[in-house]
Amino acid sequence: MEHASCPVCTENYNNSTLKPVCCEYGDCNFTICKTCVRTYLLSTTSFPHCMQCKKAWSEKFIVISLNRSFVTKEYKTHRRTLLLDREISKLPETMAFVATKTAIKEAQKIADQYHEVLRAKEKELMFELKIMNNHLHELRLNVTALYTNKPTSEERRQFIMPCPVDDCRGFLSSQHKCGLCSIYSCVHCNAVIGHNKDDPHICNDDDVKSTELIKKETKPCPTCGTRIYKITGCDQMWCTGCHKAFSWKTGVVDTGRIHNPHFYQYQRENAANGVAPRVPGDGACNGLDLYYAVNHSIVRKLPFEAVMPGNSIPLKPLVIKLHRLIQDISEVRIPVIRDTIAGLNNFENERYYYIMKKWTKDELSNAVYRGDSKHKENTELLHIYELLSVTGIELFARLLRDDTAKEEFYKTVVNSINEYNNLATYCNEQFKTISLTYNHRVPFINQGFDLEKVKHTFRPQISKPLKPKQGGVVEEVEVEVEVEVEVEVEVEVEVEVVTDSEDEEQGLLYNIDNTTNIMA
Repeated sequence: MEHASCPVCTENYNNSTLKPVCCEYGDCNFTICKTCVRTYLLSTTSFPHCMQCKKAWSEKFIVISLNRSFVTKEYKTHRRTLLLDREISKLPETMAFVATKTAIKEAQKIADQYHEVLRAKEKELMFELKIMNNHLHELRLNVTALYTNKPTSEERRQFIMPCPVDDCRGFLSSQHKCGLCSIYSCVHCNAVIGHNKDDPHICNDDDVKSTELIKKETKPCPTCGTRIYKITGCDQMWCTGCHKAFSWKTGVVDTGRIHNPHFYQYQRENAANGVAPRVPGDGACNGLDLYYAVNHSIVRKLPFEAVMPGNSIPLKPLVIKLHRLIQDISEVRIPVIRDTIAGLNNFENERYYYIMKKWTKDELSNAVYRGDSKHKENTELLHIYELLSVTGIELFARLLRDDTAKEEFYKTVVNSINEYNNLATYCNEQFKTISLTYNHRVPFINQGFDLEKVKHTFRPQISKPLKPKQGGVVEEVEVEVEVEVEVEVEVEVEVEVVTDSEDEEQGLLYNIDNTTNIMA
């Protein structure tokens, strides 16, 4: 170690709160004490990153370096605040959704009123009943249309800035009418007018100049209404608030390839290990080969009694199970987890509850924090699944192209299986890291290429004591296990003892029997 003291606070390093923390990335190696890292992360408005190289840190690195107690207490509170601020900035985007929900509620209220009248006159006014039933049907169709028809880009763009009315969480339309409280604001100075846009009002000259300058130099994001200023460059703009690209000239959302520098910066800052995620669908060109081709061109070329060297597992069934595993990952698990991640990218319903004052800020913060944590965990799982899928697809494509003799082909298949086993071992370690980081069950690939669910913990396995019977005879205590088999794997982990006093905190090194619960 080059320095015996922290370059930030100049305190000498120790094995407790002043323990040195080195950057996660080998090309940086910037080192400061644990206390300074914690202080920095709690003071920055960005997500966890190195103070020097600015690269994003992974959740695993934060838990290991700063301890789980810090992550689940002080930093959890700070991160909830950051996520809440991010969702508050997206409130303009939610106004179109609020207007839709309000229209649905009004239409449903009218439909309910018609339904009550119909029930009262059902026996004596059959003709009127028929007419009113037609009205009811039309209203229900309107409700369905409001649910199914998404607001167009033009409808979203009508909300251009926050409502200036105190305690109102709505946003102004292009007519300067709030979509929530229905109060008009002045087009020239943005001051509150009232429920009637023709009410008398005198503009302040300074407010008028400020409003004119903002309208002249900026344009609203077509999705969230945030005013954006352009300095130079091409036509494509990137909104850092709602993360959507749009054309500066036309104001239309750009759904094609995004090349704005702010987009790439956003990807790097929010990607694990500083590596941007792959584009969905960016895998092997032709996909996984069908079972018929695998069975005809691979399995049938293997000797009937062929086994895997070392464990004597029959090779033919193993190849079929590997193909089934890759097919399950590629065609079932990856699409499901992508849909899950896509659903966690938008907290529109949660923001709606907050705007309508059905939720407090704390309730919104809790919901967004849970969704963000689930989003990060599923994203990490998706990257591992994609690695297993792409590698497996390429493996079978390579074997199908192999036209060597049977003996050489057998060796090629064995080597390919061993290579994929090594990959599965690596992926199991990554799954284990996710389990320890988020305290959840994760997939586990066994030697037979079956996917199981496991949960790894830092807690040691505690043996149950033997219970003595009367007369000195020892009776073994039976412990009921709920569909779980315990496998012990010895690992060396660092455990920090957390006490009431921060000064008494010490980092201790234990050999802990890491208990892995494998579901039957």
